[in-house]
Amino acid sequence: MSFVSVKFLDVVKKQYAFKVRSYMGSILTLIFLQVIAILLASISTNYSMYGSNGISITSHVYSSDIVLIFTFLWAFITAILITTRAYRYDDYSFIATRNSSNIANVLYLLTVSIFAGVTAMLSSFLIKSSAYFLHEAYIYERVSMSTIEYMTGLSASVLYVCLFAMAGYVIGLLVQWKRLFMVVIPVLFIGSMFSTNTYHSNPPVLEVITGFILQESSFLLFSVKVIAICVVLFLASMTISKRLEVRL
Repeated sequence: MSFVSVKFLDVVKKQYAFKVRSYMGSILTLIFLQVIAILLASISTNYSMYGSNGISITSHVYSSDIVLIFTFLWAFITAILITTRAYRYDDYSFIATRNSSNIANVLYLLTVSIFAGVTAMLSSFLIKSSAYFLHEAYIYERVSMSTIEYMTGLSASVLYVCLFAMAGYVIGLLVQWKRLFMVVIPVLFIGSMFSTNTYHSNPPVLEVITGFILQESSFLLFSVKVIAICVVLFLASMTISKRLEVRL
């Protein structure tokens, strides 16, 4: 390995370690949001009642979906925040390049995405415990999950968080490059929710894009798709960051 490559890797490691130490506030925010989501999920709004022969049964449905939604939003917003000038100028504490800064940012996002995905998946146990103690309810799982199925779900949640983080990172860089994207991106997003092919009655563009990922039955193909999209977004971020103005 050449001296230049070693030096580059050392810079990336230092920047990554700096970000992990300095951005602990984002982790605390994640924990706070997940706690709120767990409390909300513990208050079931979907329930049904059955009665027969003088016996009544009330069934409540609890889900960790709201925890995942809060986690996805957190990852998206956090990724946008680290592209702002205040965060980018922190990198000038090191002898760094745009490439090293981008790689360090992506490594940080991957690290916190793994943590966020794991904690979001594990929140289901806390929701069950809260439901039991708050409502004195008997916990019944509709489908019992094997260890492999649970690990598959955990991996999928991590991949989803990574996808939202990378999307937020690219969008943040686009906004830093051209403020016009603050208007263009929301317009494109809203438009994609309703734009259809009038002649063939095709579904909205956004539905097609999300269906490309969400409707994948094979976890292996799902993983390949998400990883491929994340790689494309990473390459796009490298290209966009080179166009940002140089700090004097």
